[in-house]
Amino acid sequence: DDFIVLDYPDLCSLFLAVDAELRLIDMILAQVDLTVVSPYVVSGPVTGNMFFGRDYELKAIMRTVQDRSFAIVGGRKIGKTSVLTKVHRLMEQTSGFSAFYLDCQHVTNYKEFFDAFAIKCQVEIGSTSPDVLRHVIVRLRRQYSGTIIVLLLDEVDSLLRYDIQNQTRLFRVFRALSQEGLCRFVFCGERQLNGALHDPDSPLFNFCNIMRLSYLLPRDARRIIQEPISEMGISFEDAESITDGIIELSSCHPNLVQAICRMLIVRVNERGNRIIRLDDLDKVGTSDDFRDFFLEVTWGNATPLERIVTVLMVNQPSFTVADVKQALADRGKNISNALIEQALAGLELFSVLQKQGNLYSFAARSFPKILQASHLSEGLLESLEQDE
Repeated sequence: DDFIVLDYPDLCSLFLAVDAELRLIDMILAQVDLTVVSPYVVSGPVTGNMFFGRDYELKAIMRTVQDRSFAIVGGRKIGKTSVLTKVHRLMEQTSGFSAFYLDCQHVTNYKEFFDAFAIKCQVEIGSTSPDVLRHVIVRLRRQYSGTIIVLLLDEVDSLLRYDIQNQTRLFRVFRALSQEGLCRFVFCGERQLNGALHDPDSPLFNFCNIMRLSYLLPRDARRIIQEPISEMGISFEDAESITDGIIELSSCHPNLVQAICRMLIVRVNERGNRIIRLDDLDKVGTSDDFRDFFLEVTWGNATPLERIVTVLMVNQPSFTVADVKQALADRGKNISNALIEQALAGLELFSVLQKQGNLYSFAARSFPKILQASHLSEGLLESLEQDE
């Protein structure tokens, strides 16, 4: 157990304080282990008081979901689940919506989907046939008369992969239910969902409004950095320089911003002086822990070809498909334009690259430097040369 000790002067100052609650918080923070009370989240969705930005996405969904379904796509830890859970909270607080959130991360077949759906919606489902969903939605509409039924389905890639192997029976029902106005959907996913949204043969083609999540706006990243740290009673040696440094190091990737702040709090807590110094940020940015975390977040789900492309182009400020093809050819690999474009599209989805016209460049300014410092490039190029 952690004990917070208040002595006589503490109690006196508490009784005399204009804001006793704020004064008590200051006393607690002065004694507590800061890593225990740190609000920064590096795994899972962020809590309500740590949700910053994404105003456009939230307004677009809340204002038009009665007319259209939505699909939110992006790389891992970019904030898809946080957006979806925020939408769920907003709908629970807004009249006219009956929203049901379902985490499909471990849902890999129809039975698992309907079992989870029955528990979440508190309805009995006697079949695992996709067609039964229509009857379930009709029952929910009767039960929640006068509201819009919205199904918020998170991490649908595994379920979609299974559905594709079964003639996309379930997602065809999803599309029909949405087109008939019986309910709306907000899907979240990564590569599988993104591919289906752009496949003319998929029931998801022209079904949803597509939102691709990428980095936060700098103003929102600044709020994530400064507001929680200030509330914890921690100060900056040079607030502007340290904030700018975190933004530069993270490129405003929400999970990286939170990870850097958490690592800084660990250093401050170990030192015990409640001041974040400039050299703290330097040490975090060059640490193996941060480098590994950075690459896992931004590069973790990349395919071998996508990784090789980033390594080959790491020193190029911008490049085209032809440049990538030539770099691969110089290494003895004849890769088709279609496969290269697919790899570049994957890297763009995961916010490793950004595209303007026919030119690609690294979206995260710090990515080339961190990749080179990791020494992973040499190993990948060696494996490319040895690969027959």
